[in-house]
Amino acid sequence: MPGYTSPLGRLGPNAPEAERVKQAAWREDKILVVRLDDERLDFMQREFVRQIGEQLYGKAKVFTSKGKRDEHGR
Repeated sequence: MPGYTSPLGRLGPNAPEAERVKQAAWREDKILVVRLDDERLDFMQREFVRQIGEQLYGKAKVFTSKGKRDEHGR
């Protein structure tokens, strides 16, 4: 349905608001929230974040375009 907007969309933060929350979490509590595909990071920075995430929490669940997880989580 073109133009349909879910009423649940109002419950989640919009992008600028989410960015402000992440900024406050870092500045106030030293909690870093980073998306691995954040375009502000270069390849080496993304790889470093990925390695830290995998060391602390294990491999991320990543799905292919067919909805299946590949063996490397990529």
